[in-house]
Amino acid sequence: SNGEYLTIDGNRYRGYVTISNDSGRLKVINVLPLGWYLASVIGAEMPGYATLEALKAQSVVSRSYLLHRVCAEDAPFPPVCDSVMSQVYKGASTESPLTIQAVQETAGLVLIHEGKPVDACFSASSGGHTASAGDVWTEEVPYLSGKDDPFSAGGEYGEWSFEISTDECEELIKKAGYNIGELRDILIMRPDSSGRASRLVLCGSKGNALVRGTDLRMLLGSRRLRSTMFAISRTPSGYKFEGRGYGHGVGLSQEGACRMARAGRSCEQILEFYFTGVKLEIFIGEIGR
Repeated sequence: SNGEYLTIDGNRYRGYVTISNDSGRLKVINVLPLGWYLASVIGAEMPGYATLEALKAQSVVSRSYLLHRVCAEDAPFPPVCDSVMSQVYKGASTESPLTIQAVQETAGLVLIHEGKPVDACFSASSGGHTASAGDVWTEEVPYLSGKDDPFSAGGEYGEWSFEISTDECEELIKKAGYNIGELRDILIMRPDSSGRASRLVLCGSKGNALVRGTDLRMLLGSRRLRSTMFAISRTPSGYKFEGRGYGHGVGLSQEGACRMARAGRSCEQILEFYFTGVKLEIFIGEIGR
């Protein structure tokens, strides 16, 4: 520490940290005011070209996402981590005057449904159509329904492809606990309303396994298999996935939000487009422990 920041693994952090033993590993928790946390998160999460209204929309979404977890009856502590498993957080290194301004101009604003902060999901790009929560995970959420998203069509994640050998595929499937023997095929069993591969069948010499598209994506690598909006074809050595979008596609599309902002849409208009039947309110309630 230099008195103003703590440095951990090369990143600077505000506030203070607690350190504990977590099954033989160090668990480091950074405790700091919400505003500074959000200024870092939106700088880490949003593209560098994002303008103020898009950053404000992400600020409201990230605040709602965090408070939804803090307010949950079975809330873990800490409620979020610093990776893509919740929200990317890198401390003061991803703050900027613009991210701080976005947080200040949306201070206290939260997306509310039935009196509670919403589970404000987001991903890099919907690929042209957002996904419904029930198709990607297991439970329908009224404010997370899929819809056509022209603001996210094309662009950086408009089209991508990924090839994998049968041998590597078999290895990853086996490590994930699927005992199907030799891999013979991967079939899309059920596409959802957005065109994503909701359920797939792994066909093997010892039997078949039904998997969710999101599980297959994690199994093969989410940076390689960028979304579940894909088609599959056979190659001489394995499989080729060709798709659109990046991430699960539920809720806010960051690419779409940036395009909407550049087209003159406000933070409020962006949020209204991506979240159905919610209210934007100053949230006053018990959020601490």
